[in-house]
Amino acid sequence: MKKDQEAIEESQNLGKEKTRKEPLKGERMAKDKCVSCGVDSLYEEWEHIDNRIGYIEGAGQLCLDCFDELYNPSKKTKAKEIKSLRQASQEWWKEEKNFQDDYDDL
Repeated sequence: MKKDQEAIEESQNLGKEKTRKEPLKGERMAKDKCVSCGVDSLYEEWEHIDNRIGYIEGAGQLCLDCFDELYNPSKKTKAKEIKSLRQASQEWWKEEKNFQDDYDDL
């Protein structure tokens, strides 16, 4: 009877160690990594996403630098984006002009 009770308790506890969310006292858990740059974030893996800054649902955890850059881009980043858009626009107009020239030759 005692062995049966032990078997039942063992089967009930099976897998609990694997599904444990919070660390045991004195145990150190791994930090979540930033999905953008790969550095350790401020948060441990077990911490709930509602208690975090920089967690993007569907993507993952961002470090504070990447979160800030994404949601509060610097003037330097904005200038790079504007320059890139201008270059793309110029290339598009060149292609459009070449297309018109080719069409006119027909």
